[in-house]
Amino acid sequence: GLATIPFEGEQVRKKKESEEKRKNLSSGPSPAKMAGSERSRSMPNSLAHLDHESRIYIQEKEQQLLQSQETTQILQSKISRLEHLLQLKDLRIEDLDMKLKGSFKRSTNEIMLK
Repeated sequence: GLATIPFEGEQVRKKKESEEKRKNLSSGPSPAKMAGSERSRSMPNSLAHLDHESRIYIQEKEQQLLQSQETTQILQSKISRLEHLLQLKDLRIEDLDMKLKGSFKRSTNEIMLK
């Protein structure tokens, strides 16, 4: 028999989680600011020697990095999903090929018997 697609609920769950992450990013303090504040707690003077514009620039770059990492994670999960679908398609092709070969053998045997 052929396997069904078991990950429909998983896909919906991941989409909701991704939407929640985006909401949290836009509603709460920016991840760059959080990362900066976490870093300043662990290394108190790491950005203190920089001027205001440089600190903002670094925070913006950190935000871009976080967004890129999230995008990478989403794309990796999509690749995994497509690989899984490809495996299912391969199984389906094999299944249909076996049925076709079986059907061909039966029809050949019937012709030979006549």
